[in-house]
Amino acid sequence: MKRRPAPKKAAPKKEAAPKPPGAWAKTAAILGISELPEFLGFQRSTVHVWGYRKQLPKPDYPSINGFAAWNRETIIRWAAETGRVPRWLKKEAAPFEPEGGYRRKRRTKAEMAAAVKAGA
Repeated sequence: MKRRPAPKKAAPKKEAAPKPPGAWAKTAAILGISELPEFLGFQRSTVHVWGYRKQLPKPDYPSINGFAAWNRETIIRWAAETGRVPRWLKKEAAPFEPEGGYRRKRRTKAEMAAAVKAGA
């Protein structure tokens, strides 16, 4: 009895590069939860998780057609403060970025040892 050949493995899928936003994004004054993923260049599920975890800023308009909405400047300021600014928005977000950048400074070995001692 002959054996069937093993099925060929599919090539791993490459992640698609984020699409640049449509023309509406450059002029939109108010952004709803459904526009944020395209505006910021993240997946829809990621933005909804931020909302669920209360990581998005407080909505400027708590209910427009039943959904939260923000002014464009509010979202740009929040994105700059949290390091989530897309490339196409860098110039507009520059005034809102923190002075030291977004990333936390790494501790030295001596600082880590002092922190461990203080905790113990």
